[in-house]
Amino acid sequence: MNSSPTNKSQSFTGVIKKIGNNNEIVFNYLSQRQMFLNNMRPEDAITEILTDKKPLRSELLNSYYWLYLSLISLSSGHTDKELHIWAKGKFLTKGITEIFGDKTRIVDSTTKLNRAEFCEYICRIEDATNIESPFTEPFLKPLTHNEYAKLKAEQKAYYLRMKPRIFMESNPQVIHTQHL
Repeated sequence: MNSSPTNKSQSFTGVIKKIGNNNEIVFNYLSQRQMFLNNMRPEDAITEILTDKKPLRSELLNSYYWLYLSLISLSSGHTDKELHIWAKGKFLTKGITEIFGDKTRIVDSTTKLNRAEFCEYICRIEDATNIESPFTEPFLKPLTHNEYAKLKAEQKAYYLRMKPRIFMESNPQVIHTQHL
């Protein structure tokens, strides 16, 4: 028979509030939390786990992002990976440091963005490139393989006609039109 000790646990919810110069936890149901604490002995060991309840981006949103980058690549001539590195550097840079004499960007990862931040990130890419993000509704409908292929071909043709703002600013011969 295993005689390992058991631990008594209780979860308490709350919100983070700015109090003075510090962020503090303001618990919901404070009386239940206090009753739990009162049942403990002084010097009892505890573990506190804080969970940020803002949902991180979903796999569907991540797939949408890479689809959008692949569509931008059609009109920019850059790969989706190059565009990903460019966007992270442009919008997620936290600073620049010097390492062994070389200036190096400190860049956040897109995986750490919650849904709202990730949507804002996509909007910022849209504003910087002047290439609108794709309308997703047609792709979410149940389609046959042929219908899907036709829709994808239409989208590809649509994005091939677009010229990104950054390209146009560096090449004044290109006329500034979003849709031809």
